[in-house]
Amino acid sequence: MALNLNTASMEDLANIGGISRERAQLLLAYREEYGEFRTWDDVRNVPGFSQQVVEQLKRQGAAFNGRKG
Repeated sequence: MALNLNTASMEDLANIGGISRERAQLLLAYREEYGEFRTWDDVRNVPGFSQQVVEQLKRQGAAFNGRKG
């Protein structure tokens, strides 16, 4: 089952490989301020989320609004 980045909790995010609790908090704060993620570019705009981190999220099955890759 894919992890929806638009609904994931801190615990959900911290349990996927390559994402520290600090990065998970950054993602949650960004989502709170700017709203749901619609593209992977939105995710890359989160401070500390490089293309490498985004690729790691994709490999771990992260998605948003049904879009995985």
